Amino acid sequence: MAVYRPKRKGEASKFYICEFVYQGKRFQESTGAATKTVAKEYEKRRKAELERAAAGLPTEQKATRIRTVADVIKPYLEGYKLNHRPQSILFATSRLAKVEKALGKTVLSDLTDERIRGYIRQRQAENVSGRTINMEIGELSRAIGQPWSLLWPKVANWRSARMWAARSRPRSRRR
Repeated sequence: MAVYRPKRKGEASKFYICEFVYQGKRFQESTGAATKTVAKEYEKRRKAELERAAAGLPTEQKATRIRTVADVIKPYLEGYKLNHRPQSILFATSRLAKVEKALGKTVLSDLTDERIRGYIRQRQAENVSGRTINMEIGELSRAIGQPWSLLWPKVANWRSARMWAARSRPRSRRR
């Protein structure tokens, strides 16, 4: 609708602003462009992005949609280091190192219930305790940004069923 360079305190801004109305909502944002031609292109791209979102199509670039586990873990740990104690940082780093070693090249969309069960089986074969495996999967889900009961609901049900089956077995007594 409009691309302009606003004046602030009598001086023209370095960057252009685009302003338009889409589906009854007003959008006004900086284009980050110093030339009017680039600013108009930004406005076109932004409108197309909103139309794609309204149609239910992906709006992100392909590179940001297709991420591996390693691509998610690295920025998570960098951000984690800013606001947590050294002990917590050590915990997250050590848990995610095991996950990255086993699943680092896996694309997030391929992290299915079966893939996570395979990871659990692999870690159990290494004689790692269930608590440790749960902590590793918990850290992975926090790095992704969703609780693991939502990401892999069948894994949560599978684990609880195994736990109840183990508890219902008769135990032999030592004398």
